Amino acid sequence: MTALANVSTTSAGCWIDGHWGRFGSARLLSIATSHGWVPEPADDEVVGRLIAELDGVEADEDDWESLSEQGGLADQAEVWLNAYAAPEGYLFGWHDGEFFLWPEHVWHADDPGVCDCTREQRDLAWRFL
Repeated sequence: MTALANVSTTSAGCWIDGHWGRFGSARLLSIATSHGWVPEPADDEVVGRLIAELDGVEADEDDWESLSEQGGLADQAEVWLNAYAAPEGYLFGWHDGEFFLWPEHVWHADDPGVCDCTREQRDLAWRFL
């Protein structure tokens, strides 16, 4: 699958802000599914219940655990967005409780050995943080 046309570099910035609180991860699932992510069949109902909670339908506590555990549904959705939806040179990720699409060099601003960004790009990246 290739990057989706509706996610471009002009979409960079905050996609889920902190006011979502506990529901931020469910919002991430909603965004990922709207961009084409399909959860594993065994997780499909759980994802549906968590997204429904955004509309006030209460999900089970076990559903929330499967969302937020390491390697859980939120991580899977983020990995998928980075692999199939993020424009080249951009990455999705969480920073200070908010979910962003940023240029890759922003994510590596404090660790210049990770990518081949120029010093100018790293200096500019600090404006995002």
